[in-house]
Amino acid sequence: MKVQIRTIAALGAVVTAACGTDFSLVGGSAALDGLAVKQRVSCLLPDFDAQVVMPQNDNSALQIYPITFGHSYSPYAGYYQWLLQKYPDSKSAVGIVWGQSPITQIDSVTAAETLKAEGAANIYNDVFPVTGASDWICSTGCNPAVTSSCSPLTISTGVS
Repeated sequence: MKVQIRTIAALGAVVTAACGTDFSLVGGSAALDGLAVKQRVSCLLPDFDAQVVMPQNDNSALQIYPITFGHSYSPYAGYYQWLLQKYPDSKSAVGIVWGQSPITQIDSVTAAETLKAEGAANIYNDVFPVTGASDWICSTGCNPAVTSSCSPLTISTGVS
């Protein structure tokens, strides 16, 4: 088994290299996975994704994906139902914050529609740069843009 971890920009090159040496791609979850579909399909390389990210890769040729996903279905609907049942007081004040990427823009709209269908009120919707906002400061005082020692749960925006 060969594990390859590369930068997002190198995905096409990694898939092209895999075409000549690998039997299949297994367990992938690349942020921009839709950009390498053409290379993978052209060399007949099967793909068993752990998570499909971009619509271009969703239900692409030679792909086995165990999660039912499509543009008419929200794959996280069950999770949202559970979350709203577990925390019913939050139904009146749901906020969606998403990283500025083409796929997360689509995902945030799907999330808002699904939460509305579950009876939740979306009172906040905002976007942040995928590299992180420069003014994010952890409650412990560290800056996640400088160090990775911050817990995502302790990050807040703005500095007073």
